[in-house]
Formats: sequence, structure tokens, C-alpha cells
Amino acid sequence: LVADIPGIVPGASKQKQGLGSKFLRHIERCLALLIIIDMSVERPWEQYDLLMNELHEYKTDLTKKPITIIGNKMDDHDAK
Repeated sequence: LVADIPGIVPGASKQKQGLGSKFLRHIERCLALLIIIDMSVERPWEQYDLLMNELHEYKTDLTKKPITIIGNKMDDHDAK
């Protein structure tokens, strides 16, 4: 099963921001997670921290799945 989930905003796990668990529930059946990080922003690791926090707040088991992280926009002159 592949689920393409858009960017997560702070508070998504509690459904107070964005579409919340309407998106997060789709990844419960996935066997692994592929996280794509925008490397052209000032602090790209904050995207990962935010996502992992929201996944943990939504359902702790999600952060225990195998995770692969990919850096996107590495060819951008602003990439960190």
C-alpha cells in the first residue's frame, strides 16, 4: 500500500490544523514510511522533527515503522 500524504502542519494529529487525522489515518496500513525533506529551507531538520512529533501524537506505533529519509531540492543553491 502506498499513501501520498501532503505536508503536515503543527497540530495535525489533534485535527485542529489542516486536515489532521483524515490524512494521518491513511498511513496506518503502510509497512514503511518514506519521508521527503525540502533541503532548500533554512532548517530542514525541523520538517522531520515536526512530522515525527505529529506521527507520535497521532499514534505512537507509526514512529516505530521502518523509515527512509530523502533530501529533495539538493540541486537548489540554497540547499543546506
